[in-house]
Amino acid sequence: MLVNKYRIGEQQDYWSDLSIEQLNGALDWFRETEGVKGQDEPILRVLEMLTLARAGLTGLASGTASKPKGVLYFAGPTGVGKTLVAKKLAKFLFSTEEAFLRFDMSELKEEHTVSRLIGSPPGYVGYERGGMLTNAVRERPFSIVLFDEVEKAHPKIMDIFLQILDDGRLTDGRGQTVFFSETVIIFTSNLGTRTTDSRGNPVEERRELDAIRADRSLTPEERRVKVGAHFIAAVERFFTQEISRPELLNRIGSNIVPFNFIDLPDVQHAIVRARLREITATFEDKYRTLGHRLTFDDEVIAWLVAHFGEKMAEFGGRGISNALERQIMLPLARAVLRVEYSGRERVQLTVGVEPQRGPVVREGLAVR
Repeated sequence: MLVNKYRIGEQQDYWSDLSIEQLNGALDWFRETEGVKGQDEPILRVLEMLTLARAGLTGLASGTASKPKGVLYFAGPTGVGKTLVAKKLAKFLFSTEEAFLRFDMSELKEEHTVSRLIGSPPGYVGYERGGMLTNAVRERPFSIVLFDEVEKAHPKIMDIFLQILDDGRLTDGRGQTVFFSETVIIFTSNLGTRTTDSRGNPVEERRELDAIRADRSLTPEERRVKVGAHFIAAVERFFTQEISRPELLNRIGSNIVPFNFIDLPDVQHAIVRARLREITATFEDKYRTLGHRLTFDDEVIAWLVAHFGEKMAEFGGRGISNALERQIMLPLARAVLRVEYSGRERVQLTVGVEPQRGPVVREGLAVR
């Protein structure tokens, strides 16, 4: 079997195991089971890639069937779920988020940092360690490989990307070949939101984006489409004009996937509801032996969206994280310490809202 050349004794082929039923239920899995909200269109684009890969047709149109199973470029603002979707894709395909390999390109701005990915050549310091990228993919040939904030990488690293996308393999500093033909390669960037380019020159990306979002003559769907086109155009300009690497853009092709802002109230409500559900599950698991329970009144969600919806529209899911820390977790922590000090067990903690104070925690007896 093909995979045997990667890892001795491993027989499972995750791509062949991917069933039609799984693909048909994937959108609901991402949305409901894993809590990815407001990004149906990007998820559907991911599923198109999976369909090609599962059918074994990846790369046939370009004559490079040995290249990675898929390549995607996630474009859009920060905090809207680009990394989350990539991480959940690893779980969907390979049953574990440990198959998600992330490389931060902001740490690879200098020319000498290329060796950190593929290893130093013979005679140089670090030769025996190999490269972060090549070591990781050799260890996990079935993986999602994410290159985060790719616009910040040194231009020479683009040559590595080109080799991966063209040949589906890399040779590390020790002369060992690593195959990428069972991986999905994902690039992310914040292109389209900048005020200066990679050379420090002023650009109009942010102003143009703000103008689209402020245009009240557009319907929400028209605005979403125009914002998506803005991000795609920004990525295309980056490769063709800013760094003059149109050949890399050609390898990415039509796989630039714009993500949506988290600015619709129903999406914001869904995200907050999912986050509170996660908090509840984590809390009850942590205090299971003491029998403590946690619930949230419905009004908590509405209160959080009313007070922090604008933050979510600007910063995505991260816009609610600080609010949850201060408005929910801090009062909850104080309640837990009170309960601990009193020595009580089986306590029901209920988070509600008081008009003048905001979220408050009430204590009662937990029902078995």
